[in-house]
Amino acid sequence: GVAQRVDINDPSFRNFTRTFFRGIVTHSYSSLHSLFLNDFKELTKDDFHPAIPHLRKLRSLDISRCTQLDDSTLKLLSENASKTLRVLYMKGLGRVTDDGLISICQSCVSLEVLEISNIPITDRSGEYIGKNLKKLRALYMRDNFLLTNASIDVITEKCTNLTQLTLWGSTRLQRLSFDRLHVRGSVGCGKLVLLNLWGCHSLRDEVANSLTCMRNLRSLIVSECHRLTDAFLTGISRSVPQLHHLSLRYCKRVTDEGINSIAGSMQNLYSLDLSFCTRITTSSLINLIDLRYRTLFELRLRHCTQLGIIASQP
Repeated sequence: GVAQRVDINDPSFRNFTRTFFRGIVTHSYSSLHSLFLNDFKELTKDDFHPAIPHLRKLRSLDISRCTQLDDSTLKLLSENASKTLRVLYMKGLGRVTDDGLISICQSCVSLEVLEISNIPITDRSGEYIGKNLKKLRALYMRDNFLLTNASIDVITEKCTNLTQLTLWGSTRLQRLSFDRLHVRGSVGCGKLVLLNLWGCHSLRDEVANSLTCMRNLRSLIVSECHRLTDAFLTGISRSVPQLHHLSLRYCKRVTDEGINSIAGSMQNLYSLDLSFCTRITTSSLINLIDLRYRTLFELRLRHCTQLGIIASQP
């Protein structure tokens, strides 16, 4: 075949048109293993669907924001690429429903990376992710507003190989079930290195206890989790003191007490984002820098109003 990898972002493809796409894919059936078409909004089903049955070596596919694709695209992939597909990015496919995602989950059980942000799915297909895609190493979900603990708990219980999990904007998420898994003696998601809970507004301080089994966790993002307080920071200081990166952006209930807790416990803290934490003062920051100056490389303090810092204009 002509190509093993086709990437719309490759600067050598100066005129990536529908005609060019059809031509290069047709001449690469026997060799193509990676196809990156993100933001190729002109792409139609008539362009892409005829090629799918011939892409027998396809391992990585990015069709994010290819807005004319829908459930029928995913069903074709599930029928023809299930044995080889390992990486699938399909962010922002507004025409995809539970039915399309379920077909992927039922067939493409060897998927290792899945991105399904900004897709109007429900717990119906969310549960299929947990039950079928047990080889996932990375799962990215942002603004899947309809998902609840009914499906997210299944994912955290069953997908035990995850190292990266993003649940950004899961506003209906009430809790994390990692603590229950730990009590049962299961590793659960104990391999997690990155956990992104940005905008999970319903989470409360008790979620800190759910991270006890996360011995490999290095990056935790709880920005805009508005209900979290100093009690949460005290909790994670005990449960995940090994963190390297912590983002508390817009956690406006956090005070000096919480900052002092993490300063005293997180000996490897490398990056800390306290932007828009409007209740912290110089007292806790001086203590933080005094204790962690050897490891702390990045400290973000934008709009921490009690510090008197004026943000520079870009």
